Amino acid sequence: MGFRNGFARGRRRGLSLLLGLLLCAGFTMGAAASPARAADVPCQLYAPAPNRLADLAVRAACAEVAAGTMYTWGGGHGTRPGKTYGYFDGQDEASRHDDTVLGFDCSGFVRYVWSQAVGYDIVGSGATGNEVKVLTNPAAHNTVIYGPGGLEPGDIVFFGDKHWYGNSIEHVALSLGGDRIAEAAQSGTPLHARVLNPDKFVMAVRINPDTVGQPGPDPGASGPVHSTWGTWIRLGEQPVHGARVVAVLPGPTQVNVNCQRRGDSITAEGTTNDWWSYLPEYGGWITNIYLQGPAVLPDVPECGTGRDLSHESGTPGGGGFSTWGSDVNVRGGASTSANLVSTVPTPRAVRITCQAHGGLVQAEGYVNDVWSYLPDYQGWVSNIYIQGPAVLPVPECATGGTVPAPAATCTDGTEPTGSDARTPAGRSVEIDGRLIELRYSDSTECAWGRISRGGLGDHVWVDRSSDGGAHWEPQLGHTTITDGQDVHTVQWRDSGVVMRACGSVAGRPDVVCTSWF
Repeated sequence: MGFRNGFARGRRRGLSLLLGLLLCAGFTMGAAASPARAADVPCQLYAPAPNRLADLAVRAACAEVAAGTMYTWGGGHGTRPGKTYGYFDGQDEASRHDDTVLGFDCSGFVRYVWSQAVGYDIVGSGATGNEVKVLTNPAAHNTVIYGPGGLEPGDIVFFGDKHWYGNSIEHVALSLGGDRIAEAAQSGTPLHARVLNPDKFVMAVRINPDTVGQPGPDPGASGPVHSTWGTWIRLGEQPVHGARVVAVLPGPTQVNVNCQRRGDSITAEGTTNDWWSYLPEYGGWITNIYLQGPAVLPDVPECGTGRDLSHESGTPGGGGFSTWGSDVNVRGGASTSANLVSTVPTPRAVRITCQAHGGLVQAEGYVNDVWSYLPDYQGWVSNIYIQGPAVLPVPECATGGTVPAPAATCTDGTEPTGSDARTPAGRSVEIDGRLIELRYSDSTECAWGRISRGGLGDHVWVDRSSDGGAHWEPQLGHTTITDGQDVHTVQWRDSGVVMRACGSVAGRPDVVCTSWF
């Protein structure tokens, strides 16, 4: 759908469009019925970024362009920023099949890239008009720009018709600097970068970095140099889960670590650790999971005490320890003759349940008969390859050198395997005659979503939260009915977390969810 068609439809709705269409429907930069692909330009900075956050926003936008992410009506308006499936808007035939397209609409795209820059959602899940209200609120201390000249990378640019009842905002994009923008334009097209049309420019908003946690450099930063790993790692104001984000590291970065201390226990990347390190140059805390090295850094003192932690290998009682060496064997029993069940390819933090005397091992200049059980690998490792003393400060296994009987388990994203599946009390909800259920298996501690009595195009998915529902992973296993009336999602681990099932009816924006379980 071209801009003219969208505008004509908007005129019939009257003054309600002064703050934008519901979800910026199929906007193009000119009057043609589809974007002019020849006008596309490389997605990159066209001027120096004014600050680190603006640079990160542009990087995130161009990463989605490079990935070929598609426009989809309503995409990106889930409970948290990120790609979602769209839906048919009820009028524009180009969006007829958007319920099968995972991507963003224009405001969902801008919402996402700035959340990647600052580490949290700065605009909320509303549509384009809501973004205008939030970003121009005086409390945000952002700068409103009323002309297209002098746009800087990261500016949020709004477009529409300036000659109908004042300013009608119908589209939003991200400035790359100069007259270049990155945008999600319309159904059936991928995200792209192009030259903006100044005739449709209404206003732009420049985000104030000080109000969204821009870190200030500390010229007196000191401490041993370590390296982070992973991408888009958030640094918190305090060593606790959910703390205000003060900086985001887009990729592996060399950092000064001033000190470390215990805080909230965090589980990520298959490991658990409650040690956090303070990075003075960013003024924030990072979980040690994302610092290369053992669970407790040996050359960094404990904050506030100066205590030497070089001999502390992890958290006593089964918390975070670390292996060393490469391709460390994990065996089905506490012996080198036991079957090989896995390998630990590089040094990494591990959980240890207990330890036991087993087969004598001579390696790396050491001799030891004590083995540790790693529940995440369901096997044993010689203590020679665990950083710390020969006998670790963890309990002795009650079963000696035999593998503790693991609870039946499942793998995220696989077909449900629990034969004892049930719908816990209160974990079902109806919408338009459809039944949405959270199905749970006590034996595998996994859950999945199911929709019954549905119709073609209906949706079901699950959300998962590690903090009781305050924040969650949205739309896991999103599934659409393509045949019949019933469908279920794949299963997801529900051990130590809470989950819920959600669903929606084809062609309708409203969503219903069960309570958390």
